[in-house]
Amino acid sequence: MLVRSYGDIFLRYPSIVKGNNALPPEDRLLRFLVDNNADTEEPVPCANCDQESNKKEAGLMFFCNTCSQPLCGDCKELTHKARMFSHHEIVTLAKRTKAKHRKCSLHEEPYILFSTENKSMLCIKCFRDMQVESRTHCIDIETAYMQGCEMLDQAVLVVKELQTSAREAIVLLRSMIGEVCLNVEEEENAICSLFNSLQEKLAERKKILLKAAQSQHEEKEKALKEQLSHLTALLPTLQVHLVTCSAFLSSANRFEFLDMGYQLMERLKRIVKLPHRLRPVQSSKINTDYRSEFARCLEPMLLLGPRCPPSVAGSLSVAAR
Repeated sequence: MLVRSYGDIFLRYPSIVKGNNALPPEDRLLRFLVDNNADTEEPVPCANCDQESNKKEAGLMFFCNTCSQPLCGDCKELTHKARMFSHHEIVTLAKRTKAKHRKCSLHEEPYILFSTENKSMLCIKCFRDMQVESRTHCIDIETAYMQGCEMLDQAVLVVKELQTSAREAIVLLRSMIGEVCLNVEEEENAICSLFNSLQEKLAERKKILLKAAQSQHEEKEKALKEQLSHLTALLPTLQVHLVTCSAFLSSANRFEFLDMGYQLMERLKRIVKLPHRLRPVQSSKINTDYRSEFARCLEPMLLLGPRCPPSVAGSLSVAAR
């Protein structure tokens, strides 16, 4: 069974796949975990007493990495009690070291050092083939193991903190989703309520403005009709005086003209000097300033001011760009 990299799925980084039928590179970590799990499921006999152990009893079994033999708990005490076995490396069965992890695949020599520069284990021949400046970055296996465990513990703590933060964020987001459902209902009700109130206010102000427009219309119409009536009545009077002047000039001689002509001219002067309103006393324009009136009646409800926040529609249109 091939174990492929999980980095593409969880970490979402691309894998370079060559060829039409090629697969992503094998994940060595997952391969180790799968193989180790398969090994622990199989019964392992003790090398001394042949007692078998399965996965549930793996904690009672041990493994001597020096002898490369599994041992039960009793045989571990009996066979390795002597002083000559004091330097043997005995671990639990689950942590036994396989041969491929103990020896260099290039030189078939046991690993004795670890390069902190290359993050790789070294045998004696690998160490000799290294450059002199790189040898300063080499430490023994046990020290490297302890340092690696500390670094892994720190990395695990960071991941746990991230896990805790992610869980808190999930709880927060779920809570916010519920709040969004409640808030949208409240917002919709507030919008409808405000809209109905605005309609009522606008309808009231509309009636007032229409009444004001009608009042201006009646006032202007009355004034213009009065002026029109006055001027209409003035025309016949002027026409009479003009006809009188024409008849007087055509029928009066010099003596009659000098006797009565100045009297006629005085009449004409008095008529001209009378206050005649020849220009309209009112404009025909009806102005209720309805825009300002509508804005003034809405201002208390919309809290209009010099610094209003941008509208939702405007924000959405900007975001859409």
